[in-house]
Amino acid sequence: MKIISMSKMKELDSIATAMADHMQELIEDSIDWVVDGTIVSELEGDEYTEACAHIINLAINKLIQK
Repeated sequence: MKIISMSKMKELDSIATAMADHMQELIEDSIDWVVDGTIVSELEGDEYTEACAHIINLAINKLIQK
């Protein structure tokens, strides 16, 4: 296994952070239309927010498992 220098690791981390930020925006922009027409869209306030957060968490875990 080749050792990666600290400067390269910092750059890789920076790229990963940028990608995570972009993915977070995509997920947050998508959740409303994903749940539209489902039982989640009938919820209001904190219940809606908590349900969406739970769905997002599940989706991220499914991505990790792939």
